[in-house]
This record gives sequence, structure tokens and C-alpha cells, in this order.
Amino acid sequence: MASFSVTSLPASKLIGVLGGPERTVVCGIAATVVGTALFLVFGQGPWATTGPLALFCAGFAAVYPVIFGRSMGIHPELQGAAASLNMSGRALLVTLFTGVAGSLFTGTSRATAGAMAVAVAVAALLAFVRPSPVRDRTAAEPVAETG
Repeated sequence: MASFSVTSLPASKLIGVLGGPERTVVCGIAATVVGTALFLVFGQGPWATTGPLALFCAGFAAVYPVIFGRSMGIHPELQGAAASLNMSGRALLVTLFTGVAGSLFTGTSRATAGAMAVAVAVAALLAFVRPSPVRDRTAAEPVAETG
């Protein structure tokens, strides 16, 4: 929690330090990937678990404000619904991956690290997907006249 909180609180300043939103996403995703890989390879014991997971959390905390902000801009008229969907979707996915990792648990961190690796791989790919601009249909399509 500390690594997530310490990174989240100064997130707007961190975006400036890292060189803007795009670079922040790249750096944050890199941190989550490296943290997950280190956890997958070395994640046995308290220090070998805490270090990689702290790096993962810091990377996620750096990326989240950028991604969340982008999702609010897709349909500005639906920001409340978009925020709710974003947060509930995130909670649902965390619950799903926690359940999968828990059901595969064998006494080592491999199942947890494997579930994290799948989640990070999917999230990393989706983080770089740009939605197409919303087209104003009223201006583009002529109104049919009846008469």
C-alpha cells in the first residue's frame, strides 16, 4: 500500500518529471512488467516478494491517473457512468485474478505471479490502445425529410 500511495499522491508532478503522459505510461508499464517478472522469478520469502510487488504497485500507481483520465475523455457527457464502470471493472478484475491465483495456490508464489503476469500482459497491451475519435453523427448525416 505504501508504494502505491507514495506514488499516487504526487502523480501529477510525477507525470511532469517523467516527461508527460505517454512517457509516464511507458515507464509505469515497464515498472509493472519488471516487478511482475522479478516476483515470478524470485518471489519466495518476504523480501523477494515485497520488493517486486512494491515496484509493481509504484508502476501501476503512476499509470492509473493517465489511463483513468483518458477513459473519462472518451465520452465526456458520460463521465459519471464511465468512472463507475472503470472502478467497478477494475475491482471485478482484481477479484477474478485473486480468485484464480487462490484456486491455483500450491504453497509457492508461482500461481500468484503467473496470474499477475497474465493480467499485466493484457493490461500492458490495452494501455497503448487508443480509442478512435467520436464522430458527431448529427453533423455528418443528413436528416431525412418527410413530406
